[in-house]
Amino acid sequence: MNLTADMITKLNSRVSPVIFESVNSTNLVAKDLALQGASEGTLVIAGRQTAGVGRRGRTFFSPDGGIYMSLILRPSQSKTDFLFITVAAAVALSQSIESLSHKKCFIKWVNDIYINGKKVCGILTQGRFLLDGDTPEYAVLGVGINLVTPKGGFPDEISGIAGSVFDKESVPPKISAKLIADFCERFFSFYDNIESKNYLEEYRLRSYLTGKKIEYTSPDGVLHIATVTGIADDAGLIVEENGKAFKLTAGDIKIKWT
Repeated sequence: MNLTADMITKLNSRVSPVIFESVNSTNLVAKDLALQGASEGTLVIAGRQTAGVGRRGRTFFSPDGGIYMSLILRPSQSKTDFLFITVAAAVALSQSIESLSHKKCFIKWVNDIYINGKKVCGILTQGRFLLDGDTPEYAVLGVGINLVTPKGGFPDEISGIAGSVFDKESVPPKISAKLIADFCERFFSFYDNIESKNYLEEYRLRSYLTGKKIEYTSPDGVLHIATVTGIADDAGLIVEENGKAFKLTAGDIKIKWT
């Protein structure tokens, strides 16, 4: 890839990019660096991933032309605030993509960015905690962006839901650098005061699921259908089912279109 660290640091001096042509997973590389003592702001970037990881261990399609990056963080907040890293990142990334593409971005709870009904980005925050179980040792914020349409298109299994920020097969490296630097600037502005949750209202306004019927599976394996009514203060998904309102805090959600 033609992207260089200087192109990013000229726009945002708070991050220290480490750029690879290809890695198995930027999150895995970043976790190794974090364990070796890498400082907050270390940013692992790759032109492609051979074993990109999504939520629940799923693979994340990572061809040439995308942006795959993992940001090392050293949060001092509690485990509760740690959970809001993904929420803050989703808002920051939506703002950055919008500013560059002029396309409206929505957030599908909890960690996907959608444009025109298609997923263009996934976010995965992972970390390690100290022995007290509540204090983070480090966090790795992983972001995968379908910046352009991959050559040959998306694989059949995701072609119906996957989209790209730009409807072309390539963009200049300066576009990638600008998006990365702008995202990091916006994210850190939230992260530095993450306990304030000053990003939560925008997260709510960008909710892709609010007003839609969804399918979810309860812990006992039963499939349920509910209507999403909003986002709770702890970023849980508020739903209504059979006239009763309650909150989902984890699990896989599918939109019920029929």
